[in-house]
Amino acid sequence: MEQLFPAVKAIIRKDGKFLVLRQRVGNLDFWDLPGGKVDYGESPYETLKREVREEVGLEVRTMNPVGMWWFFRTKDNG
Repeated sequence: MEQLFPAVKAIIRKDGKFLVLRQRVGNLDFWDLPGGKVDYGESPYETLKREVREEVGLEVRTMNPVGMWWFFRTKDNG
């Protein structure tokens, strides 16, 4: 059974440069923004701060929201 999850991503810019993360899955590289699933009871702003700290070790302040995303996840793909 699929479940629907809210997620947020951070667009981080400093000195005219943007932060992106490279993830290798098998032989493929994927580029993504830091962020992740919003935990129950957590605001999107809290999620962004937590996820950025966990993924890249930065303390950030949130500015303007761009959007929010939802994704489906089955029990098989965790």
